[in-house]
Amino acid sequence: MFDYWNKFKNVKVGASLDDNWERAEYLRKNTVWTDIVANRKQMLKESPDTTFFLSSTISAYNVLHWPDFHREWIEEGLVHPHSLNLTILTHPERQSIQLLPDEYKKQVADRWYKHMEYVQEAVLKHNPEWGEYDTSFMEGIIKFMYADSTFDTEFNEFLWNTKWFDKIRGNDAYEVYPELEQLKAFEIPPDDPRYKPARTY
Repeated sequence: MFDYWNKFKNVKVGASLDDNWERAEYLRKNTVWTDIVANRKQMLKESPDTTFFLSSTISAYNVLHWPDFHREWIEEGLVHPHSLNLTILTHPERQSIQLLPDEYKKQVADRWYKHMEYVQEAVLKHNPEWGEYDTSFMEGIIKFMYADSTFDTEFNEFLWNTKWFDKIRGNDAYEVYPELEQLKAFEIPPDDPRYKPARTY
């Protein structure tokens, strides 16, 4: 395949990777992470002129950990720090980052702002002629997260939907994403006026 790519002057590859290791395998079923890494390393070796970028979708599942994934790939030389396309998941709303409780949103914002500083430094190191790198597109994740709160209507749905899918697929989200464990404490109880029965399970 790479021999074929090398016959063209301009080949771009956007990898739909939302996280790393078992987290990636959880979010996109049938992903084999070791194969992903091996293929990327082979691409670098056999088709180094191919333009490669990460195309990640940010959801309630991966929003806190995603900066760690991005940093890992930068430091391992698997992606240039600026080679990135971010998409915000808006539907289904029960997986949107807007449903997260405020305490968790603050953790997310803190981590993303620190990561933006890291990315700016990494880009400057990789492309010093660029000067300061504009990370406003990354800040857009935080702005969207705080633009609305769907906690009252969607948070329980997120917990229930996760439990339902884990049962069907034989997974455990809280084992794969241990940072989500803290969210259980925010479940809206049946005696709370905001409580609504599960919609679809």
